[in-house]
Amino acid sequence: MELEITKINGKGNAKEEYVILKANQKTNLRNFILLDNSYKYETLSNIFRHAYWFPSIDVSAGDTVWLYTGTGTDTKDILHWGSDHAIWNDSGDKATLLKIEDYQNYRYK
Repeated sequence: MELEITKINGKGNAKEEYVILKANQKTNLRNFILLDNSYKYETLSNIFRHAYWFPSIDVSAGDTVWLYTGTGTDTKDILHWGSDHAIWNDSGDKATLLKIEDYQNYRYK
């Protein structure tokens, strides 16, 4: 995959939590979503409690992106989820990085 998770740090404290991702090749971050999900009985659950869809930012191979849980000013390599609460706060939490090739938005009225 063009982007990979290399580290999650500060687990359990929204002001200190961050995820480090590394670009393995040129890509745009808008194609990725980071999900927080949990394990149940040693099996990955289908419960996704938090989702972060990355903004449109071009990155090159070797670039590092830091995603902080809390709030702040975004730059090309430092992004903020905008949460007041910890995302990675449970011993069963797992990070899932998805690449989205195509999608459809539909607004139900």
